Amino acid sequence: MHYAVIPVSGDIEFKEADRIELDHLYEATKAETVQAVELSREGQEATLWLDEEGKVNARQVNHRADYIAHMFSGVAPDDVIVGDAVITGPADEDGETTGLTEAWRRFLTELPADVSQPA
Repeated sequence: MHYAVIPVSGDIEFKEADRIELDHLYEATKAETVQAVELSREGQEATLWLDEEGKVNARQVNHRADYIAHMFSGVAPDDVIVGDAVITGPADEDGETTGLTEAWRRFLTELPADVSQPA
């Protein structure tokens, strides 16, 4: 299954794992604890994982992850996403994290590097 790493700067990187573990999320976000933000795009569910203490640790704004969070979740309008982030599929009925759908992979591949928060 695939997941996407969205760094503060640089290209989005797609990674593959037999099973997406917390260690994958910690490594990709460079965080000790992660927070899950549920996303929904045209009926396609996903989860955005981010550094739970990113603001406290003064991490840089992640404009692409911030754009996605504001477009596809209930993130407060004045909230901001900081630090490297990961997008996976949603949790399944057993609570296990699933991989990205092809629709989400396509969307992320087409996402410009210089997006800003939607109006």
